[in-house]
Amino acid sequence: VLSTIGLISYKVLLQNSRDGKRQADLGLIQSALEQYHADQFAYPPAGENCSDNSIFFPPVQDRPCPIRYRKDQTTKTYLNPIPIDPLRAPYPQYLYKVSGTAYCIFAVLENPPKDSIGADKFQGSSLCMLIRMLENDLDKYNFAVSPP
Repeated sequence: VLSTIGLISYKVLLQNSRDGKRQADLGLIQSALEQYHADQFAYPPAGENCSDNSIFFPPVQDRPCPIRYRKDQTTKTYLNPIPIDPLRAPYPQYLYKVSGTAYCIFAVLENPPKDSIGADKFQGSSLCMLIRMLENDLDKYNFAVSPP
């Protein structure tokens, strides 16, 4: 009985540790995006690959991409590489959605807060909640950050 309790406690400890890393990663990405925005007056577009001025999302371990801006002979790197989820694929990876003046970066927490009926509660801005509701396949994401 004690060993079962210990195993469950250890599993929850590992999940909470990974959730803390996820939240820290999204904060790091958010900080880089805000620095980019302060310099370029826009957020970088979401791209299909590691191009010079777009962000490849979701980031993957074998193709780490930076957040950078390149014009003529000048390159400024804001974050290199973009962090990836601690559980890797097939676990849902971080997701970046941008719409000109705002963005949302989504993640899946293993131990999200619960609402009053025990269902997972989404943590994020109303913009991110709206994007999550309107786009297909985003219902698994339960945590998001957006511009401060």
